[in-house]
Amino acid sequence: MRLKRLWSALALVILLLVSGGTSAREILQGDVCTLEAERTISGNLFVFCRTLIVNGQVEGSLIGAALNTELRGSVRDDVYLLGGQLDVYGTLGDDLVFGGAVLRVHPQAIFEDERADLLAASLSTTLFSGAVIPNNVTNAGYQLLLFGDVGGEVNFWGAALTVAGSVTRDVEAQVGDSQSGDPSQVQTLLIPLRFLNFDLELMNPGLIVPEDAVIGGTLRYTAPSPGRVDGQLAESPVYIPVVVAPDFTQIDLASENNLAWLGNYVVQVIREMITLGLIGVLGLAMMPRQLQAPLYNLRQRPLSSLGIGILAFIVSFGVWLVSALLLLIIVFILLALQMTDLVLISFMALGAVDIGGASLFYFVAIYVSRVVVALGLGRVVVRLVLGDDGSARIAYISLGVGVAIVALLAWLPLVGSVITALILALGLGAVTMAGTRIQFREPPRAQAQGAVALPTRMVAPRQIPPPPVIEDKPSPPGTDNLPDGFNWWDEEQH
Repeated sequence: MRLKRLWSALALVILLLVSGGTSAREILQGDVCTLEAERTISGNLFVFCRTLIVNGQVEGSLIGAALNTELRGSVRDDVYLLGGQLDVYGTLGDDLVFGGAVLRVHPQAIFEDERADLLAASLSTTLFSGAVIPNNVTNAGYQLLLFGDVGGEVNFWGAALTVAGSVTRDVEAQVGDSQSGDPSQVQTLLIPLRFLNFDLELMNPGLIVPEDAVIGGTLRYTAPSPGRVDGQLAESPVYIPVVVAPDFTQIDLASENNLAWLGNYVVQVIREMITLGLIGVLGLAMMPRQLQAPLYNLRQRPLSSLGIGILAFIVSFGVWLVSALLLLIIVFILLALQMTDLVLISFMALGAVDIGGASLFYFVAIYVSRVVVALGLGRVVVRLVLGDDGSARIAYISLGVGVAIVALLAWLPLVGSVITALILALGLGAVTMAGTRIQFREPPRAQAQGAVALPTRMVAPRQIPPPPVIEDKPSPPGTDNLPDGFNWWDEEQH
């Protein structure tokens, strides 16, 4: 529920653009946007800048996007920002909602409303010592570093959480493995952010509560390994370990724990079979040709299917981000043109297309792709055992056999996740190639067995008339000057 609240709050970045037709508002856009200290905005301030510096006063809300933002002035209401890095030094009247790479709340920052919340989806969020969030902190990202004080509760989903200040109420967290080592691989991926001058240093995964920390409620966290909890807690911490599948060599069916694991494995396999089986049966009943069309690519071009599937997954994230950015730009353009009535309509229409398209793609990528691979595997097994006459009965039997194989492999210890990833990539690549008709040039060869020959248009050969015959036989004597056609003496004409 807290995470849902976070994304709902981020959506207000767009929805608030249509609020209050009679309220005053100001727009800042450009490379470097500066609100001078002596200037006051009487209503909402909308921004779309590379660098934003707010030294003045905003009597409404601050809404928009900026790559780098320094908030040193005051905002009477809420702050809703998308961007790269946000540094808060000034005064905020209400909630702070941020989506981006780095959020830092400095000791000079003041939240005037005792119910003000901090909600963020960021790579790194830091509350420096001396800073105070009056109410709740809700964060999703890689790390949350709380050196200041929180007057409410803390909810975190990510890898690294440090609570070095005080939290009045509960702390709910899901963190990474503290025994996994340093985040050097993630640091390598973040090298491009260094060129943007983001102040970012990633901490080790896991939970850290040092001795000087104070938690007034219950600390409840989920992690692969226990965190380091040395602070003052009102109650004993509740640690919920992440269940990791045991190694094959450690499986002892006589052990009570392993019997429980085996029962859980059977339950997960049955659930997987039911889910994929229902989708496959509906697909064969409603769209049999479309569901079976990718099987040719799986059989003839497995490596190409794997590569295209991985590429499709990678490209999909970029497409989703670009489409969301285009939606934001369109809304800002309409706002700049004073077309307030079209903002809500455009947001709803384009948002529905964006979300609907993403949902359809990931449904195909996560579920349909596995069904296609299951159908292909089942067809190979059934063909070896029963033969394949191309009937619908064989297709359904192949689906059942393949779904059972995929489900059993997907939940194997250690290797199950790797197998599932390969199946997803293979299936998505085959579906993509079939849907977009991607073809690869191949050398001429005999037609593959089972392939259907396409009819070709027969063109009649062009009839070329023969050349005229030139007679070379000599004329009789004395007939050189006779008119044409005067050849009664020629015996061949009679």
